[in-house]
Amino acid sequence: MEFENDKMVKKAIRGNKKAFEQLIKQHYERIYRTAYLYVHNEEDALDVVQETTYQAYNYSLVKASRLLYDLAYQDHYPMCWSYSQKKK
Repeated sequence: MEFENDKMVKKAIRGNKKAFEQLIKQHYERIYRTAYLYVHNEEDALDVVQETTYQAYNYSLVKASRLLYDLAYQDHYPMCWSYSQKKK
């Protein structure tokens, strides 16, 4: 599974839209749950997921070594926190 995921990440980095979409589908629930834990609101959580996806896609067009892992599981937390602070 890890090997297949790495291959998918490499394809997404090279601009393969289907690979990127597959990665988003694969990690969507976890990204959404994390966002919801921070913002405590379904609509805001969906906004955070959309922004994370948008940034991940733009990031992949530039260059990334661990596209979704980095954005979804490391950069995503500060983004959620920042978003929740804006709403206060």
